[in-house]
Amino acid sequence: NFFKENDIEAITTKIVKDYKILIKRPYHAKMIQWYVWGDCLPELTEKTYQVIMSLNKLGIPQYGFTRNRRLWELVPAKRDLNIGYSLDSLKKAKELSYGKMTACPDYKRGYARMIFNGHIRSSCNGWWCVTETGEERNSDCRICLKEGGGCYSNPIGYTSPHQS
Repeated sequence: NFFKENDIEAITTKIVKDYKILIKRPYHAKMIQWYVWGDCLPELTEKTYQVIMSLNKLGIPQYGFTRNRRLWELVPAKRDLNIGYSLDSLKKAKELSYGKMTACPDYKRGYARMIFNGHIRSSCNGWWCVTETGEERNSDCRICLKEGGGCYSNPIGYTSPHQS
């Protein structure tokens, strides 16, 4: 209801206020995560996009997943801003992943597969991450942001120094 009832400035102000509190917590990833399971309502697409871009201008890293294709198309892929389009079809997710992240849930294993340029770059469930090389590790979004992995793999105009 907060998104529906308030304007962009009020929403952005509230998110920034909450963010400043949360980043003081030891394990908090110091970024904003959008729609883990892809639930941006169509009627809030433009407003959500404007809030995301307002937060981006403030330098707050953001990532997330949405089943709202229009939102995915609007939000640019940047080094510190990556919104994946969630699809149940792995084939379709690979086809659409050129230039922007897509994601495909692996319900059996309990992971979301992050796909860039037709390749699964990692799988993550928020607790455990499986890298492109098959390494399993505790999921820490701060590491992915720093190293350009996971949700922060290969957006347009950025190549991780850890990629060969």
